[in-house]
Amino acid sequence: MLLANEDAIQFIKDRPDDTYTLVSDELKELTGKGLDVELIKATLSRLSLTTNIDQDALQAMGQVAVDAGYIKDVGADGLDLTGLYDLSLLKETQEGK
Repeated sequence: MLLANEDAIQFIKDRPDDTYTLVSDELKELTGKGLDVELIKATLSRLSLTTNIDQDALQAMGQVAVDAGYIKDVGADGLDLTGLYDLSLLKETQEGK
């Protein structure tokens, strides 16, 4: 699955015009209505597609969940995400193993 994700990201970067059409076609199949290719192009231009995991962003999102009351009983030390995710397989694929 990780390699497929990497391949998909590379496809989007290498063939953006094909991507816009594919996204519109998939949306049309799922919802009955596609989106204008220019809207998809503008939307995707705002994204930075990567397989890298921003651990600071994950910590920040976790803190937002705490602040919103979705995660309770967090101690004074804050939210500890240790053990929540394992990046070893991602690192192996990025290193070409």
